[in-house]
Amino acid sequence: MQRVFLQSSFLLLAVNILVKPLWVLGVERWVQNQYQAEYATYFLIYTLSILFSVLIDFGINTHIAVAYSINKTAFKNEIFTISVFKLGLSMVYVLFTMMYFFALQLNTHALSLLVLLCANQIVISYISYYRMQLAAHQQFTIDALVSSLDKLLLLGSFGILWLTNALNWQTFIYSQLAALVVSLVVVRWLAALRCTDNLYQFDIRIITKIVPQLLPFIGFVLLNNLYSRNDTFYLNHFGGSNATQYINEYAAVNRLYESASMFAVLLSAQLLPMFSTNINNTKALTDLALLCIRIMFCVYISLLVVVLFNGSIITTLLLKNFETAHIYALLWLMAGLLPFVLVQVLGALMLARRQIKLLIKAATVALLFNIIINFVLTKNMGIVGTCIANFLTQSIVGIWAVRFAISELGSEVWVVFFKQMIRYTIAVLGVAFVAFILNFTLLWCCAIVAVASIGVCMRLKIINLATVYNLLIFKK
Repeated sequence: MQRVFLQSSFLLLAVNILVKPLWVLGVERWVQNQYQAEYATYFLIYTLSILFSVLIDFGINTHIAVAYSINKTAFKNEIFTISVFKLGLSMVYVLFTMMYFFALQLNTHALSLLVLLCANQIVISYISYYRMQLAAHQQFTIDALVSSLDKLLLLGSFGILWLTNALNWQTFIYSQLAALVVSLVVVRWLAALRCTDNLYQFDIRIITKIVPQLLPFIGFVLLNNLYSRNDTFYLNHFGGSNATQYINEYAAVNRLYESASMFAVLLSAQLLPMFSTNINNTKALTDLALLCIRIMFCVYISLLVVVLFNGSIITTLLLKNFETAHIYALLWLMAGLLPFVLVQVLGALMLARRQIKLLIKAATVALLFNIIINFVLTKNMGIVGTCIANFLTQSIVGIWAVRFAISELGSEVWVVFFKQMIRYTIAVLGVAFVAFILNFTLLWCCAIVAVASIGVCMRLKIINLATVYNLLIFKK
């Protein structure tokens, strides 16, 4: 199982590395530069559509992953029941989102856009549910392949629209929904192949059984969304006449952060059933958690170092017109990836161990801190203040997660881990500094840092490459 997990994780990374840059630096950047005012409204409404999206999921994905990994007959044939239940949850989600929309006193002209983006979130929720069915059945490779299916379809459709001169603001919105619907059909078909019995039988007892168990999870994710997704609303509130400009700038730098953080999110979804399967094996949990954190820390530290020495070039790729403040904003935002990894991996471990109350406490503290710090920083420093607030908030939750890991898995391995990461960072910084002094281009700098990162990992024994290699090529 660990072999399949590692292979699919590397496949997941490879697929997203191939697809995400084309989407982030190609389509989204072009649309934002062509339609800046419309894109600012789009990003604001898009953020709003995400806030209450957990009401559609209702923690069902997490519950299935944990339950199925413990009992292989759990949720084997309940696909139709859950699918119907999610329709009702979708109506509740739309209601809460509309209420928040009017409470924020946003422009009513954006209401039709909100309806479309809410439809996107509903389809995404169904895709996530069927993908979780695949992950629960240990179909990690298939799950990795379909993880970027919607983006591949979007890139294809945008290519056709570009060639036919039909690419504009309206087609950008509608083609997203179309690509998601096609992805949903494909993933639903793949999930149905593994749940062949009672596909169209509705059983209300399943709903009444799981709903009480899921309420604490709903509270946690809502709190999590509120502290991590409210940045745009702070910029809109404190930006005054510059609000549109601030939102556009934040959307641009946040695009790279979202793309990089997506792998950690996808990885944590795959980790949850693995953690649940080995819940009583402390050594297996420690090894798996540390392996994932080490890999992600090395990747994100290397990415942060590249941004540090090539900030102006990267910001140029993200923004049409940039200032020095945007480089600082990007650096602070990317630095938040490090605590974000800890939260994702160790959060999956806490969910597997049913430590939901601890997660709720951490999210509550983070939300209160985020509100206070944004009132100070965003109000006085604009987009840079927002990114600093994001980093500090993620750090608080990350520290909370490490405290849990130390109490559950012991402190010795974490002392060794952080010492290794400090040495790794110093070594990679040195290599990147030399590349900067020698005036290498961005591509050459990325290549040099990537090669140096692998060498440093081998020298410091951060990752046992021989073990990973043996697992990836099916050696026992």
